[in-house]
Formats: sequence, C-alpha cells, structure tokens
Amino acid sequence: MAEAMRFRLPTYTDKQLSDPKFSRLQINDLAAKIQQRDVALAERDKQLVALNGQTAKQQVQLDATKGELVKRDETINASNRQIAELLSANEDLKKQLERVTVDRPKIAVDDLVRQFSSSVERLNADARKTGGTAFLVDNLQVEIKAGIDVSNGLRLSQLPESAIGVESVSTLRFALKPNSVIRIVDDEAAPGPG
Repeated sequence: MAEAMRFRLPTYTDKQLSDPKFSRLQINDLAAKIQQRDVALAERDKQLVALNGQTAKQQVQLDATKGELVKRDETINASNRQIAELLSANEDLKKQLERVTVDRPKIAVDDLVRQFSSSVERLNADARKTGGTAFLVDNLQVEIKAGIDVSNGLRLSQLPESAIGVESVSTLRFALKPNSVIRIVDDEAAPGPG
C-alpha cells in the first residue's frame, strides 16, 4: 500500500515537454496518480480508524480480563486460605481422634480393688447401722473384661468400641446374707409370777 502511494516523476527532455499533447498526457497521468494516491490515503485513514476502534475495544476487553484475573486470583487466594484452614482443622481432628482412641480410661489394679473393697465396707457399715433386718454383701466376685496397659505400671483400660460385645461384658457376682442380731438372754433372771 505504501509503495502504491509513492511515485517518482520521470525525467523528460525539453523536446518532449515542448510538445503540448505529450505534456497534457503527462499532466493527466500525474493527476490520475495523485487521485489514486488520495483514494489510497483515504482508504488507509479508514483502516487506521477501524484499527484504532478495534484497539480501543481490545483495550476495554483487556482491562475487563485483567479485572476478572484479579478477582479470580483473590478467589483462589481465599480458597487456598480456606483449604489451609480446613487441612489444619482436619489434622487437629485426627489428633483428637487418635487421643480418644489411645487415651481410653485406665485404672490401676490396686486402686480398683480398693474401690470395690471400700464400696462393700460402706454398704455393710450402713446395713449394720440401720438395725433390724438388713443384708450384708458377702462373697463378692468381680470379673472385669478390659485391656491391660503396662506403659505406667499395671493398669486396666477400657476396651475400644470395636471390641465391645456380648462376650466382653464384665460380670459382678455377690451374695447377700442377713445381718443377724444376736441377743443374749439372761438365764439367771427371776422367773415371772407363776
């Protein structure tokens, strides 16, 4: 397009220029070339205006795309923060679950025996205080189904839920005997009026 708008004037001799017919022909040819150049320039200007319009539209689209990218990056960053928080919470829950699974209630064997002994003694003492017909706990038998923990002395630990079933139920057996009140009768007492 740029080559079409550029033209060179040819070199003419004086004899050629002195011929009016030749000069007119050259002038007409030059005028036609100038007109072609003007048409080409107008077409180029029209194309430039169209390109500028397209460039402006593309700039608007580019700005909108940049805005969307910024929003998307903010959403991604917020999502990454939320994912990190959820992963951290998940790790905390896993640790809590491990502690719950591992830290089942435990009791030392001697403490357990003392508690049973103390409870039976208290029950029997209360029964003796009431007087009259009362029952005492006799022949207590305890069968405890539990895990054994030896990490810090000998202790019994509660079975995990997966191990609890009919066969793992602890048993408590005891007999009750009446609290007999022994009365001493005085044989030497005077016989009543007869």
